[in-house]
Formats: sequence, structure tokens, C-alpha cells
Amino acid sequence: MLTFFLQGVVAGLAIAIPVGSSSALTMTIGARYGWKSGLAAGAGTGVILGVFAFLAVFLGNMISPIIVEASPVLRWVCCTVLIGMGLFMVLSAIASLRSSDTTLKKARK
Repeated sequence: MLTFFLQGVVAGLAIAIPVGSSSALTMTIGARYGWKSGLAAGAGTGVILGVFAFLAVFLGNMISPIIVEASPVLRWVCCTVLIGMGLFMVLSAIASLRSSDTTLKKARK
């Protein structure tokens, strides 16, 4: 029993230690506004992450059959969204390059 507990501790640390975006924001708040603000931001982040973990563990089992049934549709929706985001980023980059190119041409004249 203790071995399983220790394995869970190691797995939890392996997942929790890497700095994610919420941890980076919490550290930034603490560095800018002091330890009390950092503590409050960390507590808020911890509560929300705990709620998400609770929902994932206890509700995930209930909705997994629904997700499995809808997986073909979800795959196509995800594929469409990712392709759309990629096209948007490429077109934005092209537009940015064109506008900076015309700005350079005007500056050279």
C-alpha cells in the first residue's frame, strides 16, 4: 500500500513541478506586488486547478461514453478548427510582411 502511495507522490510531483502558464502568472504577481498578493494568486490558482481535477476524475468517467460516441465528429471539428487557426496565422503573417514591406519602401524613398 505504501508503494502505491509513493508512486502516486512521484507521479504527482512529476506532473505538478513543471511551470505552466498559471504558475508563471502567479510568480509574476508575487514578484511584482509582494508575497501576500502572490499567496492569494497561488491560492486562487490552486482552488481552480483542484476543481478541474475533481471534475476530471469524477465526471470524466460519466461523460467518457458520450465522448467516445461523438469522437468521429469531434475529430473533424478539431481538424477544422486547427486548419482554420493555421490559415489565419499564415494570412496574418503574410499581411504583416506586406505592410512592413511597404513601410520599408516608403522609408527608403
